[in-house]
Amino acid sequence: MEINEKIQKGKINAVYGLNFDSVNLEVDSEQNVKDYILKNFHCEENRLISSFRFVMLNDSICEQAINSLASSEIKKLELAINLIQNKEEIVLKYFDSYFMDKELDFFKKLFKKLSSKYHKTIILLNANVNFLLDLADNILIYNGNKIMSFNKNEFFSEEFSKYLPVPPIISFVKYVNQNKKKIGDYTDIKELIKAIYREV
Repeated sequence: MEINEKIQKGKINAVYGLNFDSVNLEVDSEQNVKDYILKNFHCEENRLISSFRFVMLNDSICEQAINSLASSEIKKLELAINLIQNKEEIVLKYFDSYFMDKELDFFKKLFKKLSSKYHKTIILLNANVNFLLDLADNILIYNGNKIMSFNKNEFFSEEFSKYLPVPPIISFVKYVNQNKKKIGDYTDIKELIKAIYREV
């Protein structure tokens, strides 16, 4: 299938307009978290605990019922289950929807570590370009007719702008590069601020 050919293995991929199978918890389950995972995903308890800590989940969540968890805890739990299963491909849907900026920064670093150090292929199904821009190595867009793939160095291209709303950071960088002083193409706001200060 065309989509599989365009997914970059061992990289962070963002996908628009296509569905992938991902971990879906039975969020209405009254089972506690530990029993639910041990029953459905067959792992040792110490692996469960270490995976929880890896994604910033407190051990105490083990005794909570699935249906009592906050949305952010559900998202962390879905990621932890991927790690418990040691999946080569980790698929997450709208992962950024329930986190504060500090937590998102943590998970961005974690995703980069999973792809670079552990060679995991991360697939993020998401419509928030601002969240993905400085994270994804590859963005795939389905426009109803075909699947297009854009690498990081193509995010500033006119072709990319045809298919997605142009994020403010790209608009700003393009404006500065065209009308002021060339500062380079930045997708990370912190790196952009550093570049601007260097030029002032």
